Amino acid sequence: MKQHVMLMFDDSLEAIWFVSLENSDWLAGVRRNSDGLQLRYRWRYYRDEKAHDSIDKKNEYRANISTDLDTTIARITSLASIMAITRRGQMWQCIRGGQTTEQMAAYWFDLPFNHLHVQCSH
Repeated sequence: MKQHVMLMFDDSLEAIWFVSLENSDWLAGVRRNSDGLQLRYRWRYYRDEKAHDSIDKKNEYRANISTDLDTTIARITSLASIMAITRRGQMWQCIRGGQTTEQMAAYWFDLPFNHLHVQCSH
């Protein structure tokens, strides 16, 4: 079975956004890598009511970013806000700033749209 891991919470994750829309949602994250910054995002189109093991359609994308972190965060925040406003959705974001990875994850997974699904391999 193919597993989709959209965004791993680790020390390279700098910011994350979620926009809840009617019948779909958008999730995006920016992380540092050896080449600079990478944007990873996905669209999810709901096909059932399941949070996990769903038949929802997901389209995932990646792009290397050539702007600095502050500019990148401002642009993606603006894009996410526009999506939420124009499509009557709701936006959440978490910017690392001085937070540890654990603090970021604790905040993010406490947001109302999250359905935490932890999978461990032994």
